[in-house]
Amino acid sequence: TRVESFLSSITATGQEPTIEDIERWRPVKHAHPESEKYVEEYNALLDTLCHSFSRRQLQHCLSLYGSQSKKIKARATKKHFAVAIIEDQWGWPSLEKVQKDKRDRTEVARKQIEVMPSELFLILGRDGANLLQLSSQYKVHVSVKQDPLSLDVNGVRISVQRFSEAVKALRKSVVEETFRLPTSAPIPSELRQRVSRLAEAYIENVGDEGLVRICARDIASLNRAKRFTTRATSEILGTGHIPLVTYLGELDRRAKQPIVPDTPKQYALYPFMSPRSLPWPTDAAAYFRLRSVGEWLFSPIKVVSQQLGLAKSSGMFAPEDSSRAVIKAWSVSLHDRAKSRLRLTSTITSLGHLLFSTKRSDELQALLGPLKGSHPYQKVQEWMSNYDQPTFVPNLPTSLVQSSPSEQKIIHRLVYRALATYHSPTEMSPRPPETALDTNESITLEVILAQPKRSPPSPEQDNMESLPLTSQVRYTHVVESPLDVMFPDRAMDIRFVVSQGSDLAESEQSSVLREYASQLHEFTTSASPELTGPDPPLAWTSNGKTYVLHGSYAVRRSLEPFQSATSSTTIVSESVLDLDSKQRSTSCEVICTDPTSHAGWSDFLQGCDTHVSAFYRPPITSFAPFVDDLVL
Repeated sequence: TRVESFLSSITATGQEPTIEDIERWRPVKHAHPESEKYVEEYNALLDTLCHSFSRRQLQHCLSLYGSQSKKIKARATKKHFAVAIIEDQWGWPSLEKVQKDKRDRTEVARKQIEVMPSELFLILGRDGANLLQLSSQYKVHVSVKQDPLSLDVNGVRISVQRFSEAVKALRKSVVEETFRLPTSAPIPSELRQRVSRLAEAYIENVGDEGLVRICARDIASLNRAKRFTTRATSEILGTGHIPLVTYLGELDRRAKQPIVPDTPKQYALYPFMSPRSLPWPTDAAAYFRLRSVGEWLFSPIKVVSQQLGLAKSSGMFAPEDSSRAVIKAWSVSLHDRAKSRLRLTSTITSLGHLLFSTKRSDELQALLGPLKGSHPYQKVQEWMSNYDQPTFVPNLPTSLVQSSPSEQKIIHRLVYRALATYHSPTEMSPRPPETALDTNESITLEVILAQPKRSPPSPEQDNMESLPLTSQVRYTHVVESPLDVMFPDRAMDIRFVVSQGSDLAESEQSSVLREYASQLHEFTTSASPELTGPDPPLAWTSNGKTYVLHGSYAVRRSLEPFQSATSSTTIVSESVLDLDSKQRSTSCEVICTDPTSHAGWSDFLQGCDTHVSAFYRPPITSFAPFVDDLVL
């Protein structure tokens, strides 16, 4: 053509194009890269350069810009040099990339990502929250396939690609550790799933020798999982046989006859709905409490006569023979320990509820309860003799919900339980006798973080003060023997505990606990934002015994008002935050420091009666006379 002839004549004369020659074809602006007009303008400019210059001239013009393009290969054509000038030197977006991005934004793609069980658990997160967040963030639909175990991802191509990259990054961030528990006990499957969910880490048993494998998304989750698995072991080994007796007491001496004549009093399991989350080791489909049928019909005025049931022995324990033996054994243990002058012996009553549970595998039973219908207590007792031990859940009685506590303290508490000998679940061991008392040995570290000031504060000052480290920390060794008492005719149940404790001397204190207390003091008093709180030690050994972490709590402890004839009985309420599971709970304890004296014991039982008997009853107006007539 004439153009090619002209270019050839220029080449023959030895003249080369200059920067001005190539820049003459450079447009001032271009359309938006995502528009169709941009494609037209790009192709038109590319055609112009290819027709205006030869391959050698375009290569020479590119060298005049003083940079080497990555798009140029050994066998580059005229088009390659023209594209390099347009995109690298003139700054036009790559047409190939623009078209690829457009396909990625519009074309639907599907991809299967094979994963390991541990990876799938971490990707899912608690209740699938992590996977939901990822799918919403990248706008893809994700389903789980079992064979092979994989994620089936559907969406536009770019979203699927970004989701795959996020999964790949998560895989790289996973930390893994094989951890040996302080005991040879493996974690049961149900409890292992519960622990994995709370710690947000994948936990599996490796053999039957107490070896577990933990996979977590970060170091903090890994350490939290190690604490949970250690505490789970403590729950397994610390759950012994606790004797159970039932106290049956009528609302009034005159009301020993039932409302309907010639009909024995009936008892049934009623669904229990806790206002707070139950302790994390308990994981059942539903919980039920034994109550007398129709107790809600009784007038609130008649409840006053029941408040002296234990103190005045106005009721009876059932079953009579075995209960008498259990209480006798418990009383003997109390008096034997009270003879020791070196250790403080006290009786502690924890108020709460004894609950029967149903397994998640039986959905119908979760609705109806493990015991269907109402029955006389004798039949209920026969059923309980073949049922698992009920779970005691501490709670705050109704009588203290609106009370004004005093002498509040903020405490950080660590509880370590002494490990007993572990027996494999396959080993058949006889059931302990009903009179056998379970003994729990523990060491408690309490650090008082704040307490009321001794002098009256001014309006401008806070009412709480901090103490020196030496007076803040308390190490206590405690041996306890519990006894559960069920009150189906009352609002709450109780757990009696014979507690024998003493403060540990400095030579008896664990060095790891002392180091932890020192690190905690440094953390609470330091102003450095980079300093992190210390992790409590998982287990340690002292005098040949292994103590395992049972709980790490933040506690607000308060002294409740109580009219007592002696100073040996106090009522203490606590609001407890589990620092690992973040679960909150409340508890109330009636404490008697002189259980062997008649006056101290009477005050103690009166305090128990007062709070156990308090029902929550909304005000009744129009039907109140009718209810009174029914009771009378």
